[in-house]
Amino acid sequence: MTSDYLRNLSPDSVLAELPLVAYRVVPDTQCKEVRDYFQMSPTIPGVLVVMPDETKMQAMLSRRRLFERLSRPYALDVFLKRSMAELPDIWAENQNCLMVPGTLRVADGLSMALARFGEDAYEPLVVSVADGDFLLDVGDLLMAHARIFQLAMQLLDRQQQETHRYLLRLEDQQTQIQQYTRTLEAQQVQLQTRSASLEAIQKQLLNLAGVFATQGGQAFRETFAGIDLITQEINRIVQDSTQLRVEVLHICSISEVIGKIANQINLLAFNTAVESERTGSGSKGLGVLASEVRRLARETTEAARDIRLLAQAIQENTERNVTSAQSGAQVATHLREVSQSASQALANMRSLLQELTESNQKLITTAHSLS
Repeated sequence: MTSDYLRNLSPDSVLAELPLVAYRVVPDTQCKEVRDYFQMSPTIPGVLVVMPDETKMQAMLSRRRLFERLSRPYALDVFLKRSMAELPDIWAENQNCLMVPGTLRVADGLSMALARFGEDAYEPLVVSVADGDFLLDVGDLLMAHARIFQLAMQLLDRQQQETHRYLLRLEDQQTQIQQYTRTLEAQQVQLQTRSASLEAIQKQLLNLAGVFATQGGQAFRETFAGIDLITQEINRIVQDSTQLRVEVLHICSISEVIGKIANQINLLAFNTAVESERTGSGSKGLGVLASEVRRLARETTEAARDIRLLAQAIQENTERNVTSAQSGAQVATHLREVSQSASQALANMRSLLQELTESNQKLITTAHSLS
């Protein structure tokens, strides 16, 4: 028989995958015909006796049993002329005939075959499949089992090689894990060192936050108070300058009135002098008096002019003082806004320092837990 089927076997192969023999005869077939067929086909393990138009076995006769029967004295003359039905020991109840399903695994089939007693262990098996009953030679079963065993050994060898490679990879991974462990230990030491540094930094941050909270706040409060005083003083200066400007304007008005009066007196004195000249020596004293009045009127006019010029100078200086005071007030207002912004920035910095301190505390706690 061909051994091509061996290449297609696997550890889970069943009996139906092996070369099954379908040599069947009816009960009235002559023994000589079966003997001749065995001689022409030396690999046929036996013959199945079936009813006409059926494939189910009625009896089974192996090659070994037939030739053993024919080797007895006078057996050729006695049995060759008889039919298969006349052989007394070929029926299933008269021999140890092993019938198994085609779905049985090869290893299980061989175990059942070899479990039979004595020479019966080498009798062919009757394999039942959907198409009927077939014969399976024990030699083919042994070859199939040997092939399956070989495949199992190859599979085992591959698994051993794969296991060896896996162990090598495992050793490499263990080496890497050890390196990672040493690296982790070094990092833990560094982490502990940095944790200590963070604790020192945290204390400094807390001290800095306290300084900002006390001295910075006090400085800004004093700055705000000073700016408020400056603003109040500037406002008072503006008010005084405004009042002074009103009074200067009043002085200017009075000086203009004085000037007008002096002009009228001067005109009156001039007219008196003219009249004195016209009337003669009797009015000489009146002329002197008119001259004196004219001198006084001239001096009064000059004094009024000087007062007006001085008042104008005072008014201009007052205007400049008011303008400077208003500029100072704007500068003070801007300085207060800048100081408020700086105070808010200080508050934000204090909050940021607080958040940074809390973050450092969490980091220190995490570092302690990791170590």
